Amino acid sequence: MEFLIPFFFVILGLAPFILAIILFVRVGELARRIKKLETQLGEPSALQPELPSPPLAPRTPQPTVLERPSRPVQAKEELEAIIGGKLMNRIGALALVLGVGFFLKYAFDNNWITETMRVLIGIAAGILCLLGGHRSHSKEYRVFAQGLVGAGIAILYLSLYASFNFYHLIPQWVAFLLMSAVTAVALGQAVFYNSLAVSLLGWAGGFLTPFLLSTGESNEIALFTYVALLAVGLLAITIRNETWFVLEPLTLFGTFVVYFAWYGEYYVSSDLFLTGFFLFLFWILFQGVDIVRVKLALVRFRELRHLSQAANALLAFSAAYILLYSDHRSALGPTAFCMGILYALTVIVTQLFRSTERSVETRNGSIAAVFLLVGTGLEFKDIATIRLWALEGFALWWLGIRNHRLYLSRSGLGFLGASTGFFLVAEGSLLYSPLSEFSILLNHRVLTAVMIAAALGAGAFLSARFDEPLANRARPWLGVASLLLLFLLLTAEANDYFRLTIEQLREQMTGTGLQAELSRIQNERQLAMSGLWLLYSIAVMVIGILRGARAPRFLAIGLFGLAIVKIFIVDLSFLETLYRIFSFVGLGLILLTVSYLYQRYKLLLFGQSPKEQKD
Repeated sequence: MEFLIPFFFVILGLAPFILAIILFVRVGELARRIKKLETQLGEPSALQPELPSPPLAPRTPQPTVLERPSRPVQAKEELEAIIGGKLMNRIGALALVLGVGFFLKYAFDNNWITETMRVLIGIAAGILCLLGGHRSHSKEYRVFAQGLVGAGIAILYLSLYASFNFYHLIPQWVAFLLMSAVTAVALGQAVFYNSLAVSLLGWAGGFLTPFLLSTGESNEIALFTYVALLAVGLLAITIRNETWFVLEPLTLFGTFVVYFAWYGEYYVSSDLFLTGFFLFLFWILFQGVDIVRVKLALVRFRELRHLSQAANALLAFSAAYILLYSDHRSALGPTAFCMGILYALTVIVTQLFRSTERSVETRNGSIAAVFLLVGTGLEFKDIATIRLWALEGFALWWLGIRNHRLYLSRSGLGFLGASTGFFLVAEGSLLYSPLSEFSILLNHRVLTAVMIAAALGAGAFLSARFDEPLANRARPWLGVASLLLLFLLLTAEANDYFRLTIEQLREQMTGTGLQAELSRIQNERQLAMSGLWLLYSIAVMVIGILRGARAPRFLAIGLFGLAIVKIFIVDLSFLETLYRIFSFVGLGLILLTVSYLYQRYKLLLFGQSPKEQKD
């Protein structure tokens, strides 16, 4: 676990720069607020018109003392105050800690001070810094006080760490308790002084403690209990002070770094249930704080909150996946389903608060849908997964448009798209395999395709009953997708029927008779495919005309075009004369029928007047 320590020190070293950025952002906010106030109030002369003074009256004092300096002067003074008052204070505190450290190292190298005295000096220096910070704060030197407190906390951490790791003066459990106490003091001081810098120091020290005091032995209960309590304290601070939201993703990061570091070094299969319990505890801590925010109507940093909670779901499930994959792979699907149910329950809980903040419901509902998709894929295999995705997609689509929940509607479209896409690329979807088991229209491919097409078609049908923007946009696409999928299915069924016939013929016949039969079957195959495409096209056209839907009619025109190209290129080139006659006669009759239908129902399709119909 020691290899992760540098990462924490890097973050700690960047803290002054993070604080500087925060301070500059606050200056910008202050400038915008002052500018807004100036715009609203106007200049003093605009509020009260200047009146001429009587000649003999005493001169009244002018309100020049109330005039504010110009904006550039104010900005310079604020910047100077920030750099001189805050930034230098932070850097000075850091320099003080480093200087004391260098001095102590020099004294230690020359054996000026015993090991016990070194630790006691460090503890005394840290306590004096804390007391000095409190005294400075009481005298209204708030920024200076924060610097002293930060230095004191850092010195206490270093002193206790040295007493255990370098000098072995105290046992590990004593050092752990003392450093935990320092972390608690740091967080308490951060709240008292309203200092984000001190809270970041407490965060770093708190999560570094398990690494710094590691003895190479696994103590899962003590370690994860400590991490959970530390997370509770840090998350409570983010609830108390919403502007310190950065502590939440940092706490999430620290929690799972400790978990994965422990898992990689100490986990054994007998720890499964205990480790799973702590994983659930870590997840619910961060999910719970999000629910508390909804209850308290805390809405700042909305986008960052969504990212943090999405990371919580991803990290928790990834950890559970790694935990179960080797020895308990069958539990992966139920685990994903359980997480989906938990996120669905959070949606219900947040709805009970009657909050106007819908983005949290949207996020948790979307995460629940993702876990439903993943759980189905993990629990079921191949065709069964695709069928269930189609059913789940239809259910989500219907619930979304019925209850005006856009995230459910989008999730439903995602499920339907996933089921259709995976079906088309699945083995045997276009060419049945194994061919010897093929039975036309009575096979699992037909059942799967019909289920998907029915889900798509039912989704399009229900969309017409609800006045939802997404439903109106998606309705024609869902209908076209359903009809197009059925077209591909019928084409594949007809093609596999002739493939099987040819395969059986080759097994039964040989010689010249085989070639003649194969030629006849190939002609029948091409004629059947052309006829199927034409008949299906006219059926789709009739549906489009009867329902007054333009999308099916356009699809039918496209299928007619495909059939025409096939007949004029393939059939004309390869079919024998008799079959060629049937192909072209059928094409002509069907196209003339379609033309008649367009003329007959012109008013229904295009809204033209009777006079225009006669033309």
